[in-house]
Amino acid sequence: MSSRFRQPAIRRRCNLAAAAVCLGLALGATGIEVVLAEPLMLVTSSRAGNPDLFLIDLESGDAFNLTRDPAIDAYPAWSPDGKKIVWSAVHEGFQHLFSIDPDGSNRQQLTKDETVDRVPAFSPDSKKIAFCRRPATGGSTDIYIIDADGGNEKLIQENGFDPAWTPDGKQIAFVSVRNGAGFHLYVMQADGSDVTELTTNDNPIGFAYPAWSPDGKKIAFTELVENNDLEIHVVDADGKNLKPLTQPTGLNTYAAWSPDGKQIAFQHHDRNRAPGPVYLMDADGGNAAIIPVLRSERPVEGGRLVWKPK
Repeated sequence: MSSRFRQPAIRRRCNLAAAAVCLGLALGATGIEVVLAEPLMLVTSSRAGNPDLFLIDLESGDAFNLTRDPAIDAYPAWSPDGKKIVWSAVHEGFQHLFSIDPDGSNRQQLTKDETVDRVPAFSPDSKKIAFCRRPATGGSTDIYIIDADGGNEKLIQENGFDPAWTPDGKQIAFVSVRNGAGFHLYVMQADGSDVTELTTNDNPIGFAYPAWSPDGKKIAFTELVENNDLEIHVVDADGKNLKPLTQPTGLNTYAAWSPDGKQIAFQHHDRNRAPGPVYLMDADGGNAAIIPVLRSERPVEGGRLVWKPK
């Protein structure tokens, strides 16, 4: 096992009443105790045949199928207080947001309009969720905010994708095609005002998915480079010091900072767009290596990676 996963682990034993989060995928609901340790990651995986949400112990590889859904589950987000997981799933011909407790209980549908709702992001206080929406019949994709229980829906930004809240809750990063032939990275105030463009390179392929560093100083995102490769980049919150973290090797996306800000996980596809394993690298791009227990993972659309909150 790589030494990067030998950090102190908080291990917990769970009984059946406490939650299914402690049951391994292969063991099922048998009453056998299984321990999921930290570091713990939430992934979208088709390992059970259909894209579902799984909690993965990055040391042992133990996994818990959180959703067990006949629909495609994708774009997971974990509330900073650790109490809720939100994701997007196809439901009755539309795509809606759902929430669930990390133990698999209390599943709720949060949005119900005839829309395509995707890429939810929690506010730092876990009370609100930003997400992007377009009508099921087509049209503009816009950014909305709702309460964590689905109430008080509000449009805050037209023509916007992939919202990501700053750790202090004051701003939201997002991407938009408003000023060019491709996606650019922007930052706005949390109410949608004071929009600032951070990048000017056209990325017509997309898959930008900005992610703030835990200290709020940097944004990791995917940018188009030569050979139509998509690579993880990082930029300061003011748009300065843009630089690549991964080398041109295909499609690298869904950057996810570790809770301590020292590492970034990401998903990889080769130049033929064939899915590959999940990688982990240092925050400066160094020491990139496959996460051993996710070596055989096959990423799916919307399969962004989410670390367990502190």
